[in-house]
Amino acid sequence: QWVEHRLNHSQLESEVKKLALADSIRLFGNLLAGPTELRAFAGDAPLNTDDQPRVTFGAPRFAYRTTATPYGRLLELLKFSLRDPRELLGLDSSGDANQFAGRLTKYITARDVYLNGLVDEAEGRQPTAIDRFVESARLSDDFTSGYAQCLTLASVLARTKPAEARVLLERLVEAQPSRPVAKEMLERLFGK
Repeated sequence: QWVEHRLNHSQLESEVKKLALADSIRLFGNLLAGPTELRAFAGDAPLNTDDQPRVTFGAPRFAYRTTATPYGRLLELLKFSLRDPRELLGLDSSGDANQFAGRLTKYITARDVYLNGLVDEAEGRQPTAIDRFVESARLSDDFTSGYAQCLTLASVLARTKPAEARVLLERLVEAQPSRPVAKEMLERLFGK
């Protein structure tokens, strides 16, 4: 409830809601890594300091590589992704903190699966991408991007490949039975 307690119907609240960050799970679900993970990721890399701004002057070299993909660095960083947010967020061992940490961990795991699905989709591996989108929906009730992606795909597929759309919607209903949209879409499109 970190975010929820700080908004208090302010102008900030309306802006944060536009960004879909108006609750603590979605805000902290954007965490990629803590200090331990970043140290492991950086390895022996020299520090970026004011008097030696390596990032500023090295960025063009990374940006204009013709052999690198736009998502390559992200995939490397995801290998070091935050697995337990308790220490980083300074959570105690109370029941509420444990419940929040569990939900957040599931959200982060689902997010990482979804991001890998987007990479699969970009590289033309649509069946694998769909599997990852459905899996991200199964992993977390709070992470909704994979669920939404599947609904969009099912809507497109319904016109030309209705059997595939039906299977996708059925998988989505099974992955997240508490969310009614896929079931409603299945009934609307196929009368089931």
